[in-house]
Amino acid sequence: MKKILSVLILLILPISSFSQIKDSIALPEGGKEVSFYATTNIYVTKNQNVSTDNKTFRYFDDISNSIINQFDYSNPPRVLLYADKNTRFEFIERIKKEIALVDKKLYLMTDNIGNSSKGIPIYLNSLLGVHKNSSHILTLEQVLRNEKLNATKYKYTPPPKPLPNVWYHDFENIIYSGNKKNIDSILEKKSYSSIRLKPEKNIAYNGKNIDLDLLKEIFTKNDIVFLKFDYHLIYDDYVFIINQYSELKKLNKEAAYLIEIPYDLEYLLKDKQIKI
Repeated sequence: MKKILSVLILLILPISSFSQIKDSIALPEGGKEVSFYATTNIYVTKNQNVSTDNKTFRYFDDISNSIINQFDYSNPPRVLLYADKNTRFEFIERIKKEIALVDKKLYLMTDNIGNSSKGIPIYLNSLLGVHKNSSHILTLEQVLRNEKLNATKYKYTPPPKPLPNVWYHDFENIIYSGNKKNIDSILEKKSYSSIRLKPEKNIAYNGKNIDLDLLKEIFTKNDIVFLKFDYHLIYDDYVFIINQYSELKKLNKEAAYLIEIPYDLEYLLKDKQIKI
């Protein structure tokens, strides 16, 4: 009898642990109703614990491996990201890059972790990489400890994989190449502007914070809008701007195409003296 109880306890503990992880996640607001036949769920707590429904990840490439292992060609699952709104945005970027190795589309789940049926679809075109990340996933506590010892440095990520033949997908590939001549040849034919996401959901244009009316105008009058990122952002800041863009795109299909400029890409462009 004692042996049976011991086995039951061992079986219940992992289930309880995963349930606690999910229950601790406070999702951001926004999004629209979504439904799927099959999903691969990725959970991220604000303390940077990453898991799926039945496994905690230790390495970043565990994430892409998990998606591959669950893939079914007859019924391809959608990848859903349930991330706490207070998670560091830099950490979310690393997870997005890992997912982009194996899937171009990601749903940012919103509303309530208990019965979330809302989300925002994004394409990971500009985030595609060519190398899997086998480094350890560090908790926020470990990161903070390391930051006291060494200043955080952001390195250039290799160019993305080929994408469908759509001009803005092609342009994202070109932008990652850092080839000034090729980049300029595209920009000469397109209207574009750059905005910067700042902490506490502030958006800057030409160095000044703007309201949502001006943001809408920028998206309406351009072919491309480049989205750059301040440091010290949280995931909630990011979902806010993506939700604003998603809502605008629903109302105006001709609105500008949004191209994210992650930290490593912005560094590359500055190094190549390319201004956008």
